[in-house]
Amino acid sequence: TLCVGGENRVLVIDPSGTNQFMEVPGLVRAIALASDGSLLATVGGTIFAGRPGATPVAWHAFGGRSIITSLAVTDSQVFAADAGRRLFHKLAPDGRLLASYGARNAERDIDGFVVPSPHFALAMAPDGLLRVVNPGRHRIEVWTTGGDCELKWGRAGNDPASFCGCCNPSFIAIMRDGRFVTSENGLLRVKLYTPEGHFAGIIAPSIEFGDATEPLPVAVDARNRVLVLDGERGRLHIYKVR
Repeated sequence: TLCVGGENRVLVIDPSGTNQFMEVPGLVRAIALASDGSLLATVGGTIFAGRPGATPVAWHAFGGRSIITSLAVTDSQVFAADAGRRLFHKLAPDGRLLASYGARNAERDIDGFVVPSPHFALAMAPDGLLRVVNPGRHRIEVWTTGGDCELKWGRAGNDPASFCGCCNPSFIAIMRDGRFVTSENGLLRVKLYTPEGHFAGIIAPSIEFGDATEPLPVAVDARNRVLVLDGERGRLHIYKVR
């Protein structure tokens, strides 16, 4: 099943090709499926939960300056990246806030997240550890679900292996074998890294996206294919990665 977020709705396409919609009050920035099968979608600082054709409910509202830009779901927890507060949150399956992580703490070797724009991504890896982008520092960080930063990788630069511009990567996804897919703003390109963070190649160069300027959300499907969403032109690119 494919879920695509846009303005005021989430499009849900089932394997037979049937289209359904879940209406939400604003621009969708992140989507995930909850452990009970319901659809989670974020608008501003609110996470909505529901199903296609039904009115969703506000599952958790952070309020204030929060902008939830990415979600990662396990059987027992939901993690939400908050670009507005420069933190990521841990929530229970019923929507209760359990903890928030990422504030600068020199004693614990936590530098703090630098998030210049509303692009702040996280994902759960097969090893049970979170990968959280620190875009202003041009790197991906490895976090435990209890809030400890274990490892950091990535560097700023113009070569293909590095992350260029003011803040990158914008989006990440993780393949079933643990490899990382990254998408960048500015120079729109989609790249592949090993589970250890070593550059493994370019999946899609910027020339494939023409004059597009907005960062490209990425996902990995059940067949381990890479999905790249070009929202400006209303296109979904599908890549088979060896």
